[in-house]
Amino acid sequence: MEALRALLESDAITEQMKSEIQEAWNAKVKENRLAVTAELREEFARKYEHDKSVMIEAIDAMIGEKLSAEMEEFHEDRKQLAEAKAKYAVAMRENAKLLQNFIKEYIAKEISELHEDAKTE
Repeated sequence: MEALRALLESDAITEQMKSEIQEAWNAKVKENRLAVTAELREEFARKYEHDKSVMIEAIDAMIGEKLSAEMEEFHEDRKQLAEAKAKYAVAMRENAKLLQNFIKEYIAKEISELHEDAKTE
């Protein structure tokens, strides 16, 4: 770089040659910039795709775990609901039998009192 600068500043070459060298230099710098820009874009595109796939995998795993936990909880809730319904049905049958027995005893008592009243009259 220093050698090129010294050559351009010296009177060893003509103005036209200096101009041509400067133009060639500028063209090469521009070409290198474009190449580096293209490489960076390509690298960023690859990195973006990689990061995107990693995020998709992580989100998929997280959703799978959460969904699995929710499904287990839902299954457990359904099981508990079925058990509660069964217990409720059993309790209702027992209460119905108690009520039926109570009504029978009450009616029997009332009928016997009615007979007693009929006999005393």
